[in-house]
Amino acid sequence: MYDYKEHYDSFYRGKGAYHWIRGDTEVVDIIRGHFLTKTDGKLLDVGCGDGWVLSHFTKDFTCYGVDVSKVAIDLAKQRFSEHGLKAKFEVRSATKLRYADNQFDVVLFIDCIEHLTLEDGVRALNEIYRVLKPGGEVIICTPNLCDEYVIDKSDVPEALRKVLPDKIKNSDFSEPEHHLHEYEREELKNVVESCGFSIQRSGVGGCLCVVVGGYIGCEKVCDFEFIIPYDKQFICATKTC
Repeated sequence: MYDYKEHYDSFYRGKGAYHWIRGDTEVVDIIRGHFLTKTDGKLLDVGCGDGWVLSHFTKDFTCYGVDVSKVAIDLAKQRFSEHGLKAKFEVRSATKLRYADNQFDVVLFIDCIEHLTLEDGVRALNEIYRVLKPGGEVIICTPNLCDEYVIDKSDVPEALRKVLPDKIKNSDFSEPEHHLHEYEREELKNVVESCGFSIQRSGVGGCLCVVVGGYIGCEKVCDFEFIIPYDKQFICATKTC
């Protein structure tokens, strides 16, 4: 059995509250602008990490966050306290939520499902379905496995032009030590629907970037960071009964 707690405790000890340091808001902007229709109520962020995404919803929602890593939850609590934000945090696996049935108007499942095995991803979606109210929304965001980009090498540091291919797929940048199962769009839709959800909207968010610390996949190609396009897929689905 994969030890998520051990892995992500170690990960966050090394990374710290890195989402707050980077300050990326692209995913939040896409969620608010194109997928989330609820405007208030109770919101749960499953796999909340250091709390960066959740921090953007505290004005309109009563917020809750769970993560398997105690280190991540401690970082989230610290950052929320520093910024005067309110949420209830808990160390908990996505596959075993402690909440009663029909509790939440919205569940965020952002950049989390790819960090689970396929089987645990299904278990987590079943738990999300259980704790959502009828008519409640889950917003899912995860890398879009099959997207391919033609690289404009004029925008790439000279030292990288010879080692970069002319085309790059999202999957070239998967992190095997972190991403246990990445999804093609139709696969993800099928999994979500198999858990009882009705998909309302889906799409791919463009203009997102990932900072890669000198690696293409597992291969070290340089000693500095560079930025490439990295699309993610989004789904808004509802609990129908």
